[in-house]
Amino acid sequence: MRFCALTALLIFLVPFLILHAEEVDTKASHFGFIRCAFVSEPALESQSFSVFHARWGMKGKVSHRLGYKLYAKFSSLGSLEVQRDSTGYLTHVSADIPVGLLDAYMDIQVVDKLAFRVGQMKVPFSDSNLKSPASMPFIYRPLTRQITPPIRDIGIQGMWSPGTRGFTISAGLFNGEGYNAVNTDDHLSGGMRGEIPLYDKHKISVSWFTDKSRNFRGQYFNGAYLWSAEKFETGSEYVLQNRDGKSSNAFYIFVKTSVETNNLWFSSFDPAFRFEHLDEAGFGKTNLMTAGCTFHLDNSALNIFRVDYSHPLDDHGDKVLTALLQITW
Repeated sequence: MRFCALTALLIFLVPFLILHAEEVDTKASHFGFIRCAFVSEPALESQSFSVFHARWGMKGKVSHRLGYKLYAKFSSLGSLEVQRDSTGYLTHVSADIPVGLLDAYMDIQVVDKLAFRVGQMKVPFSDSNLKSPASMPFIYRPLTRQITPPIRDIGIQGMWSPGTRGFTISAGLFNGEGYNAVNTDDHLSGGMRGEIPLYDKHKISVSWFTDKSRNFRGQYFNGAYLWSAEKFETGSEYVLQNRDGKSSNAFYIFVKTSVETNNLWFSSFDPAFRFEHLDEAGFGKTNLMTAGCTFHLDNSALNIFRVDYSHPLDDHGDKVLTALLQITW
């Protein structure tokens, strides 16, 4: 019964919008990226090549007020496990094939400032979680990711943008099981996020999320600040998790600058630095420093070669040197 009213609203709303829609270009646009990397961990005497991500998607509109997006990953090829008895006879075969669907949703633009999104999508929590790996200033997501809700989930989300200054509010209800998973009980997750522009090039955001909206098993709080200038960017983010009577927290601070060059091989390079702290219940504290540099291969901001070096400031974690090549389209 929890979705009866919502379902009835959508059954009425979607045909109404189609009938009153203006003609628009319904041609879909395609996008994606490939990220290949070389990873070296000196403490483990380990070096390897890897395809970090291979993703492809399409998005478009079927009318003035109805849109869609499909987004999938292809780099995880899965694994095959074979078991044999003492005579060599095959007794068991199991395959682990990761589901590749990331986003699959419909957008319903009710009025100019109000829209609904239905399907599988990113939940409204954390600036860093909402960024695509292709647009992050570092190769790896920050440590805050370890104590946040699932990045993606299945549900419905409303987005409201009052005024003209860029203030936005997002709120939604989700299954609470993460992407490509169905709800296994009668409870839902819920969350909301507000993004507030302070003044030119400065903004803050505040997020709240709960694992299951009925019994509040897990609560998440998030605050972030970003200053984004033409050739300089800095920001910080804080996450607090209260779960099963235990509290964890994490934060990071980063700074990035950009230097233009007339070099034949790259148009500009971006030195960057990030400091992170994680205090996870049951696992202790982790402090990590990451320094890196991004080289832009052309005038596109996302076709890059990047080198990152991560150095733990305590006994948790290993030193990691990563070189990455990324192409987008």
